[in-house]
Amino acid sequence: MAGTYLQQDVYGRIAGVAPLFNAATMSDHQLVELVRTAPAVQHARHRCDWIVVTALYQPKVLNLNPPYTNTSECWLAFVDRDEHAAPGWTKIPLVLFDTYERNENIFKVIMPAVLPQQRFVVLNHALPQARCLSLAHMIRGKELAKDATNQPHLLASRIPGWSGRAVLSGQLEMTKGYLDRRNSTTDLAEFAEQEARMTRAGFNTSQRLPVTDTLWMIWPAADEVAEKFSRLWLHEVARFSLFEKVSYAWVVSQVPHFKPHLTDAIYIYSPEQRVCPGSGNATSSGAGKKKSKRSRSRSLGTKSKRRHERRLLHSGRSLRRLGGGSRASVGF
Repeated sequence: MAGTYLQQDVYGRIAGVAPLFNAATMSDHQLVELVRTAPAVQHARHRCDWIVVTALYQPKVLNLNPPYTNTSECWLAFVDRDEHAAPGWTKIPLVLFDTYERNENIFKVIMPAVLPQQRFVVLNHALPQARCLSLAHMIRGKELAKDATNQPHLLASRIPGWSGRAVLSGQLEMTKGYLDRRNSTTDLAEFAEQEARMTRAGFNTSQRLPVTDTLWMIWPAADEVAEKFSRLWLHEVARFSLFEKVSYAWVVSQVPHFKPHLTDAIYIYSPEQRVCPGSGNATSSGAGKKKSKRSRSRSLGTKSKRRHERRLLHSGRSLRRLGGGSRASVGF
């Protein structure tokens, strides 16, 4: 989730598909190669300065809005099946794991290891579900320029400070509580091993270290530090807890030269995203400028989401919560 929402209906096994990766018999390198050797990934590698990536692994067929681009080969949507609609994107059906959530989360962390010399923007699919995005807006930050002296390895949205999940200790507590309520035996066992693994390594999990929200992540520094960070992080997500935020702070501690910059989620938004390219109409998310309050609230979801949006507005930490789909649309 981004902020405080827990996913409710994304979890579950993908029926009728044999996953390509087996953690018991295959290496991290083999996992990376499964993604790297996809023809569309190789094509983007040779054609694109920046590659925009999203992942759509959902039990229901969903739609992504078209981006503002003439180079759809640089906008990659990894999906569990081809039925998902993604105009303007290059769809890549690729089932690596047997569950929806682990497939979605691995693409948040793996891309700098897949193409180490490449710059990436990685988006939770909730964003293109709700808006029509442009690369120029997303990479406008001065710190993202190639010659920037203060360039971070990762620019990402942060969890609002008022949320307990903004720091590692709160993130672990809330994740464990949610898994207890779900009574998910496998996820609980993986989470327990993740905590034990960090503790055995001498990492203090009670620290109030910042945790990134993975709603959007921009990787501008295509170097060996970003690659190492990505390889360590994908190892945790692929083999231990599938909740990528649980292991983020620990991985940061293992790469001393890694420089993350966590900023307000509002950075990614702009009014132009409310109209899709060439349509002149509001996006399917209901984010048009002249929408009525009733229509707009319908697109944002439940009353609790609307209350949460107002809280963010009043705190000045974000512009709005995106709806654009089920409650599963933004990763925990």
